[in-house]
Amino acid sequence: MTEDPGALYLQALGQAVEGRVQLPVEELGWLVGYSTRLDGLRLELLKALQSALPRDDEPDDVVAELKDLLTNLIIMQNRLSGRDEELGQMLSRLDRSGALNDVPVDESIVRSLVDVIVQGSDHVRGGARD
Repeated sequence: MTEDPGALYLQALGQAVEGRVQLPVEELGWLVGYSTRLDGLRLELLKALQSALPRDDEPDDVVAELKDLLTNLIIMQNRLSGRDEELGQMLSRLDRSGALNDVPVDESIVRSLVDVIVQGSDHVRGGARD
């Protein structure tokens, strides 16, 4: 019987108090960095989709609407990516400084993060059939 990765991860973090676990700054930095890497890959997927769309579309066509949406998403995500890198560096500095050791985070949020990570792994191992 395989143990629940989410339960194991939460157990390693220690007892939740009032539904919140103490997430070490170093671990918070890793989780933020992981999601940032996924965002960067998402950006590349959006760019690939945008470039694959047909060039000839009518103004009220779904392709035109999708192109507009993708353009806006790509612009916004490009702007955020520089800030995300800066955030990662600041979290590393915060961890090294010792000014803050742990961050109280809702247990359900941490559980959701672990579930998303595990689901991604399961999806890839399953041959991306989902």
